[in-house]
Amino acid sequence: ARAAAADSPEIQASVLRMQNELIVAGAELATAPEAGDRLEEGVSKVTQAMVGRLEEDIDRYMERVDLPPKFVIPGGNELSARLDVARTAVRRAERRVSALKEEGRLADDTVLTYLNRASDAVYAMARYADEDDPELFKGRG
Repeated sequence: ARAAAADSPEIQASVLRMQNELIVAGAELATAPEAGDRLEEGVSKVTQAMVGRLEEDIDRYMERVDLPPKFVIPGGNELSARLDVARTAVRRAERRVSALKEEGRLADDTVLTYLNRASDAVYAMARYADEDDPELFKGRG
């Protein structure tokens, strides 16, 4: 998605930051819960500040979008389509991490909160990047 955001430095910066933070999340998830005390915040452990930045992103992008009262059909343009694909990958990761939590294999659930907010942030970016008049779900016509 970052490569498709050449005309949107703001989205490029948001995506790059999120990519860096997802590396932190991956490091945390690759660490056994019993070794959680060895993790370093912001390097190998997700922080509340990282979650807070995502919430700021969500607010910033969504306040500039007039979201219709129906589902938006993904793929209005290349950037929004790539962001929508990225969002599904983050949601899939969130479900898998949620299962780890249920199994007691997660040292701290901040990473789960991060993934939830990350998928919402990517959705907000996709809607911001989408065309002005997106295709809407019409239901059973």
